[in-house]
Amino acid sequence: MFNKIFFLFFLFLLTTLTFGAEKNYFLKIFNENPQQGDIIIITLSLKNDLNIKEVLLGKEKINFIKIDNNKYLFFIGVNPRKKPGNYKISISLNNNQNIEKIIKVKKRDFPITELKTTPQLEKKGYTPNKIVSNLKNENRIINEITAKFEEEIYFSEKFIYPLKKVINVGDYGNIRKRGNYEVQHLGVDLDGKIGDSIYSINNGKIVLARDFNNYGKTIVINHGGGIYSLYLHLNKIKKKEGEFVKRGEIIAELGNSGYSLEPHLHFSIRINNEKIDPLKFINLFNNFWEQNKNFFTDNNSLKDKSLNFKKFPLEANIYYFLKDIYWGFKKYHGKRKIDTIIIHSSYNTFDEDHYNIDKIIEIYKQYGVSAHYLIDREGKIYRLVEENDIAYHAGKSRMPDGRSEVNLFSIGIELIYHKNESPNELQYQKLNELIRDIKKRHNIKYILGHKDIAPERKDDPWNFDWNRIER
Repeated sequence: MFNKIFFLFFLFLLTTLTFGAEKNYFLKIFNENPQQGDIIIITLSLKNDLNIKEVLLGKEKINFIKIDNNKYLFFIGVNPRKKPGNYKISISLNNNQNIEKIIKVKKRDFPITELKTTPQLEKKGYTPNKIVSNLKNENRIINEITAKFEEEIYFSEKFIYPLKKVINVGDYGNIRKRGNYEVQHLGVDLDGKIGDSIYSINNGKIVLARDFNNYGKTIVINHGGGIYSLYLHLNKIKKKEGEFVKRGEIIAELGNSGYSLEPHLHFSIRINNEKIDPLKFINLFNNFWEQNKNFFTDNNSLKDKSLNFKKFPLEANIYYFLKDIYWGFKKYHGKRKIDTIIIHSSYNTFDEDHYNIDKIIEIYKQYGVSAHYLIDREGKIYRLVEENDIAYHAGKSRMPDGRSEVNLFSIGIELIYHKNESPNELQYQKLNELIRDIKKRHNIKYILGHKDIAPERKDDPWNFDWNRIER
């Protein structure tokens, strides 16, 4: 009898120890055994009212991104000179709980090559001594920029390569030596011809666009979340500091400026100011993105963040949110002559969630149409198509002056409201602000409704007060 009672008590104790304390977090580490120069990505979901106080890798403080009330994202760049071995990631919570995990940094062999110059470069002053001196000054300027951390994320999909054809002619991490002078090549050199188009690897903001002695013409893009991309030795810079750019947008031409032996693009990535292998970053990040989409889409966790919609300035007090689409428009090469604005209205007809932007855009996708801009019930302005591109918004239509093919010379604006409603006060206000802004760039002669150019087919914008519009 005693043995049976002892056995039951032991079984109860074992069950309590194993299942009694429910785990109040879910931690996932992508690439937990990185090499020097790699990236580690961590997702963390917390229960109840828990939140993060601090994150450490060893003794080093790590930045983190709060996706929503209980979801967090970490990008950790592993310094190429970080000593191989085990490191503890420690996450401190507001209930004094610590979540700990060990990662193992593995050694990476970096080849030693020659720090080369040419007679032509040396005539310009590019001696080993001057090269090293210039690098210190130029890196100091860039470091001050890339050390800044923004929790907001500008991108909403995978990263792409900066050139259409990627040929690596200068490996990441190479140690280039000549005499007592030594520099480590913390990027990759990609082969190309002068004038080849260079593309932004994802959405972001141009935070530096200038000419350096060593790096030549240079662009730095902030993608948010501590991620920066760098493009060096350019022939021509096509964007200005402060401009926002889309994934795949042409930002520059490949060149041979600064300390450069031959035409190429030096391409770098920095994660929280750590200089990591850019080609490995793109591969690792894109694999992570494919495997962890649910982390970002469950419970609409990013709908209120900037991962799907990024605030882009039009003018000082006008903003729109960028939503990337790949249908419903045609790229226009050259400068389009725009003299007309067409006002539309639409809503989600599939269910009772009439104002859901994602569902409305999905309807556009099914029909292969899109406007340039969309204004929701809260007055938020979304840009779907660049103004210079031809959006398929007007369909078969004819202008009062007799012109057809209205898409070719017009900008389309959708207002989101139910057919039985009218635009609200905020929508009228934002529409007028947007129209004023468009007029600064184009000579607008006509502001019309969809039904004005296609009366046999369309009756929108519904219940619209044209007296409220500044024509």
